[in-house]
Amino acid sequence: MPPLVQVIVLNWNGYADTLRCVASLEQQTYPNFRILVVDNGSTDQSLPALAALGERVRLIRLPENLGYTGGNNVGLRHAFADGAEFAWLFNNDALAEPDVLAKLVAACEADSAIGLAGPAVLESADPGADRTGCGRADLDIPTYGHARDAEQARDWALQCPDRMTVHGTALLVRRQLYEAIGGLDDTLFAY
Repeated sequence: MPPLVQVIVLNWNGYADTLRCVASLEQQTYPNFRILVVDNGSTDQSLPALAALGERVRLIRLPENLGYTGGNNVGLRHAFADGAEFAWLFNNDALAEPDVLAKLVAACEADSAIGLAGPAVLESADPGADRTGCGRADLDIPTYGHARDAEQARDWALQCPDRMTVHGTALLVRRQLYEAIGGLDDTLFAY
């Protein structure tokens, strides 16, 4: 059986986006995944709308908005406690091509040194929109830039591997990395 992946989707007063996101995720070709929706203290009609998904998702209700980091940390704890080998943090306003999760898991399974993986992200549905999957940060200057294509990302990874970043939009996290370093830094809240 392929490794279990828990897909973690945060919702905060955005159930329409979350419902579209879940429908997209349900089309994944990867054979062993579950969807976990963490509601981050919504005050709109999110809870009834998400509860209507029934058995399709596991819903965790938080009493307050813990932000991207806090909400995902709750999801990560549940995912790994439930036996997942990977957790896929997936933004509720994003949609996934059906083979994305399978490709990410395959890349990680091919190289046990990979602790985090992320796909190229199309910034909008417009033709010719930028694709970005990683960035480069230099805290000494400080600067940050997005790789606009795979070739630029490969060049940066060779030139400065210690400064590469992976976007949280669709971030696959390996259990061993989580166990080694813990979750996201809660003091950052959103970024």
